[in-house]
Amino acid sequence: MIEDKLNEKVLQQVSIANALGVEFNVEKRQPDIILVGNPKTKKVAVMGTTDIDGQELLVAYLLNVKKWTWADDEGFSKDEIVEHFSKEIFTWISIDTVAEELMS
Repeated sequence: MIEDKLNEKVLQQVSIANALGVEFNVEKRQPDIILVGNPKTKKVAVMGTTDIDGQELLVAYLLNVKKWTWADDEGFSKDEIVEHFSKEIFTWISIDTVAEELMS
């Protein structure tokens, strides 16, 4: 199941950070969306699944927390934020480099 693969990938990235003495915060938002954050760098990644042409894939994005917070404070719903500001808020990264991205 794709959610199991996602959980394995999250655990892998958290383990990489732990091996370097860095602790991440992990929050499962839905079965297919997990937030991973580094409190020291204040960076957050969204790790999840998506369906492209009938194929389920694992994906990861860096989240621009400041832009998300601004949009949320302005009263935009989560759906509106994704629809109107996704290019400003989400930056695609390889799911295999989440730990590296969050620690840099």
